Amino acid sequence: MAVVAVGDFSDTKVVVDLIKEHFGQKCSVPNPPHISSFSVPVHDEPFFSYFVESEATGSAVMIGYKMPVHDLKTVQDYRDMLAESMFMYALNQRFFKLSRRKDPPYFSCSAVADVLVRPLKACIITSACKEKGTLEALESMLVEVARVRLHGFSEHEISIVRALLMAEIESAYLERDQMQSSNLRDEYLQVYCNCNFLCLICLLMYATK
Repeated sequence: MAVVAVGDFSDTKVVVDLIKEHFGQKCSVPNPPHISSFSVPVHDEPFFSYFVESEATGSAVMIGYKMPVHDLKTVQDYRDMLAESMFMYALNQRFFKLSRRKDPPYFSCSAVADVLVRPLKACIITSACKEKGTLEALESMLVEVARVRLHGFSEHEISIVRALLMAEIESAYLERDQMQSSNLRDEYLQVYCNCNFLCLICLLMYATK
C-alpha cells in the first residue's frame, strides 16, 4: 500500500504524522484477488461503419490502427516513446500543410496515439471535411500515411519536429512550479502501480531546482 500527499504544506511532519495515524495500522489483504488480463481480438480485414446525423454541422472521417501497448520501464522504452511522439508531430505537420492548400481535401486533420484498453492502443487519425467530401478526405489521409510508410520523413521535417519537442520539454520544466498538485499525484500513482519509467523521469524533473 502507498499513500501519496502532494501540495504546498507548511509543515510536512504534520502531514506524515497524519498519514501514520490514519494508515499506519492498515495491512494488505492476505489473499488478494487475481487480476485477469484479457486480450483484444485482431482482424486482418478492415472494419468500417458510417452514419448520418441530421443536426450535424459538418462531415468527419476517422481512421484507427490498433497496436499493442508497451509499458515504459526501460531507457529503450522511453526512446521509443519519444520517437513515436516525433512521428506524430511530423505526420500532423504534413496534414496541416495539406489543409492549407487552395482546394484542400479537408478543413483540418490530426493524428494521435491513445490507449483504448490496458493491452491495446490505437493511432487515430481524424479529419473534418466539407459535405459530401468524406471519400476525398479519406483517400488523402490514407495516401499520406502510405507515402510516409514508403519514404519516411525528410531531414528538414525531423529537425523541425525535434526543435518543437525540445521547446515543449523546456517549457514544461520552466513552468514546473505551476503544475497542479493533482497531476503530480497521478504521476506518483503511475510509478507505484505500473512502474512507469516516464513518470519517474517527470517527477525527478519537477523535483530538480
